Amino acid sequence: ASSLFKIVQSGAIPHIVSLVSGPDNKLEGRRYGALALANMTACEAFHPTILNDEGPEALFALSNSYDDMESRRFVGCALANLSSNTENHERIVEMGGLQPTIALAYDRDQTVHKQAAAALRGFSATGNIN
Repeated sequence: ASSLFKIVQSGAIPHIVSLVSGPDNKLEGRRYGALALANMTACEAFHPTILNDEGPEALFALSNSYDDMESRRFVGCALANLSSNTENHERIVEMGGLQPTIALAYDRDQTVHKQAAAALRGFSATGNIN
């Protein structure tokens, strides 16, 4: 985990987001970038940086640009992690995140489907029980 903190502190997130979002980048590189973002989203401390650096938009673009199951799995994982934090909900919805998440929930791959369902479950929690 300490190496992950060093990676984030070095300013790597914008570069990883650029790798994922670049339509001219090779699929394998974009896929590994999505995996890196999925790993980083497991730590809530990195969520604000990932959101501010347009990480979700890069993930949405990747999930819509290829018929690549592995990429969709990583995107689903990252969205499930991000949606587990109620502080992220409004920003992700403003970024247009619900439609890509719903589309992933209909994926034919069971793992992608489960990850997207977990993300939708996260979005359904408000954190406000009044």
